[in-house]
Amino acid sequence: MENNLVILLLSVVVLLIALYGHTVEKNIKEEIKNECVKMVKAEIEHQKKMRKIKDELEEIKSHLQEKDNAYRNEIYQTKQNVTILLKETYTRYDNAFNDFKKEITSKENNTPSAGALRSCDISWGLESCYYFSRFATNFYTALSFCKIIGGKLIEIDDQSEWDMIKRHVQGRRFPDFFIGLTDLFSEGDWQKATTLGRQIFLKWANGQPDNQNKDQHCAQVWVSSMTFDDLNCHRDRHFICEK
Repeated sequence: MENNLVILLLSVVVLLIALYGHTVEKNIKEEIKNECVKMVKAEIEHQKKMRKIKDELEEIKSHLQEKDNAYRNEIYQTKQNVTILLKETYTRYDNAFNDFKKEITSKENNTPSAGALRSCDISWGLESCYYFSRFATNFYTALSFCKIIGGKLIEIDDQSEWDMIKRHVQGRRFPDFFIGLTDLFSEGDWQKATTLGRQIFLKWANGQPDNQNKDQHCAQVWVSSMTFDDLNCHRDRHFICEK
């Protein structure tokens, strides 16, 4: 009887162990399944992110290609513009040189210069002579040209000189022109370009000087109103030399 009881108990224990093992195995399988699902979802999300990154990289590449093409076109256009500018500059200097040769010839023949005021020729025979340019150029070339012919870019000293220049400019229908006035040395401090003295006589137009675009450091005269205006020094204008 006792043996039968022991056998029964052992059978119950074995059955319980079998049932427990089955439950554990089922739980493990469920956990493995859940982990696999998580891994698959994670891989899908990873692939989505990779595709997004790839698309962004393609967009950046396309943008950089557009920029590169734009820069190449800009460089090409700049080269074209520089070539044109060099040709124009060469022509301008060639004309200036020819103009200078004519002045020298005028001096040698002892005839009055067409560009000079009254009977002044390139020898600057009078105490105060003025040369009205026949061509337009930038401020720096105007300075150099006046120096080459023995003078300086005109510096207006007083009202009487201004009135005299005004009469001859308007009488000749002379275009807008550079004068020897600049604030290249110190912004807002307008000085005589050659002698570097402080400019006392000023005839600024209303609202001038305004230093538009922060690059206007040379002075021109607006002939229509006979007033001063600040201008980019690299712009081309006629000019007057004096001695």
